Amino acid sequence: MIRRYKLKKLIIISTTVLVVLLGLFFYGKTYYDANKPKRIAFSEAQQIASNEYAMKQFDQFYYYSGNEAWNVITGKNEDNQAIGVWISRTSDGTKSLPLDGLTEQEAIGKLQANKDVGKIKKIVLGMEDDEPLWEITYLNAKDYLCYYYVDYYTGEMLRSYDNVIQ
Repeated sequence: MIRRYKLKKLIIISTTVLVVLLGLFFYGKTYYDANKPKRIAFSEAQQIASNEYAMKQFDQFYYYSGNEAWNVITGKNEDNQAIGVWISRTSDGTKSLPLDGLTEQEAIGKLQANKDVGKIKKIVLGMEDDEPLWEITYLNAKDYLCYYYVDYYTGEMLRSYDNVIQ
């Protein structure tokens, strides 16, 4: 009787461990597959930035999907100047600009000065109508999703979408 109990316990524990391991494997694979386009875009952005704009150090990568779709990579070129390279995902256009506008923290400061911010979800450097901008996604104090667009150079609010239902 005791042997049967131990065998049953061993089978239950083994099955539970197997199910958990399979769950972790499928979760990891799904996460890996879902991020594949972003990894490919990052690799392509590094190549373009280094080949066309002599970028030697890569700092940040942004995947912007606003009215226009851009991959943006920031870093330093061979002259040690901080630059950003915007690579269009909808056309063949690329653009390099010096990073002399607002930082992420300054853009967040502009948002917090104008809106009731609960939690910042993400901030992305993008471009629309040939003008760089920051897109800040956040939750307001009532936990509604909001978007805030800040001009990269002036810090002026370009537009805002408040209380988007999640």
